[in-house]
Amino acid sequence: KFNQKIKVPNSIKNIPSLNYALKHDFSDLIHSAAQGTAIALKDKNKPVGIINIKNINENSLGELIMFLQIATAVAGNLYCINPFNQPGVEDSKNRVKELLTNN
Repeated sequence: KFNQKIKVPNSIKNIPSLNYALKHDFSDLIHSAAQGTAIALKDKNKPVGIINIKNINENSLGELIMFLQIATAVAGNLYCINPFNQPGVEDSKNRVKELLTNN
């Protein structure tokens, strides 16, 4: 659920292929795009994960970010990689500094 309804602008009426969207708001488009993507993936026997957020606010976004951070750490361990390692980060910073200093 979104806090505001934002209508699709009438300016798209000049694009006939988008006329179906005129009577909807952006939340309808976002939900339909998500649902259409999930259906298409399921039809191809691909795994689909759906996260439903009742209200979008500071708490729910914080919860989502925490969930995704934990999921990333768990997935890294399942794939036998260190999700907390940053290979090349320090080397990359040093090379950027070197390139900018020498030019």
